[in-house]
Amino acid sequence: MLLRQILKSIDPIDVAGSVNRQVTLVTNDPRGVIPGALYVSHGEANESEFVRASIATSRGAIAVVCRDSSQLSARSTRIRVADPSLALARAAAAFYGYPAHKLQIYRFVPGEDSAANAYRARQILEVHGIKTGLITAFVSQIGRREHPAQPRALNGMDFQRLLSEMVEHGCRACIVDGSVADAPKVFGAGPVRWFQVKTIGEVLRPLGLKWKDGTDASAIPCPGCEEQIDCGQKFEVMVERAETPLRLEHVLRSVRRRVRGHIYVVFGSKAAHSAEQRAGFGHVIGRFADGVWITTDDPAGHSPSHLAEEVAFAWRQARPEPAQRQPDRSMAIRSALWRCRPGDAIVVAGKGAETFNILADTVVPFDDREECRDCLGRLGFGADAAVQAVIE
Repeated sequence: MLLRQILKSIDPIDVAGSVNRQVTLVTNDPRGVIPGALYVSHGEANESEFVRASIATSRGAIAVVCRDSSQLSARSTRIRVADPSLALARAAAAFYGYPAHKLQIYRFVPGEDSAANAYRARQILEVHGIKTGLITAFVSQIGRREHPAQPRALNGMDFQRLLSEMVEHGCRACIVDGSVADAPKVFGAGPVRWFQVKTIGEVLRPLGLKWKDGTDASAIPCPGCEEQIDCGQKFEVMVERAETPLRLEHVLRSVRRRVRGHIYVVFGSKAAHSAEQRAGFGHVIGRFADGVWITTDDPAGHSPSHLAEEVAFAWRQARPEPAQRQPDRSMAIRSALWRCRPGDAIVVAGKGAETFNILADTVVPFDDREECRDCLGRLGFGADAAVQAVIE
């Protein structure tokens, strides 16, 4: 595709250089630039962004999109825009042939269960023979392929690439969790057939499918959403995403209704949580749990001990006993599982289906579900034990 064709969609302020160059890739990562690429900056007009743009040019980028192009090399076409992040979505939409125009898109309004409802709505459409793609914070699905959550947030380029793959796979529809990104970054530019919905029924009715709003959709398993880990143990182990205090309260209330023993929680506040949210999580855990292990969850550049203290402070306001603190998430899960007795329950909250932990200067693999299974195996539970329990 020629650069001048892409420029029609991004509304540049000015352009310096040839627009009759062939574009082979659209990217905002200078490390992924190949000859012929169109590089779109991250948005900041500062020295670090100038360095990234220079790296992209040296690697063969034929054009650079940014807020301030005055210092860039004349080797590439310089394109100045008001909003690089929006330009990225629109450029990617044009590059991939406007895939959003070829799909019926349903965007769930961000809420407590929007990600889970998006996942379940997609499963229902697939069962009815409607090929449907999915984009949520914890997983994206195209046919049988799953794209697990990434440490960084999805941007417009990611969305357009996923939508393009859906069209190639023959999908008729796409379900999007609205908490992932706002509409312009999802859809790019131009007329798009999409509905904003709050319930699963609103997705199914336009397609002539029946669904009674209020029907319990939790019977459809959703990765990381009240996901049960069963290795034959006589106590309940659950992994829950718990994006908000209200969601965690809903889950703990549900567990309390069916569990007669103690309820234990393993939880670590993310750097992305606000101080109000951390206090909310601590207060909810203090009200509904009998014990807590406050640990680490995506602290990024923040102090894990500071994040833990804000949760612990709210816990102490609800309960007199001190909270357990264990910054090593693996050890926190293991300690909580050691405490469990028949009839108890443990909720490992915060990550859900995430498979990584974002630390100060690195990202390490970590999956709460696999960690629970491994710990249960060390306690003598496992597939063989589960089979034996059924036999008995």
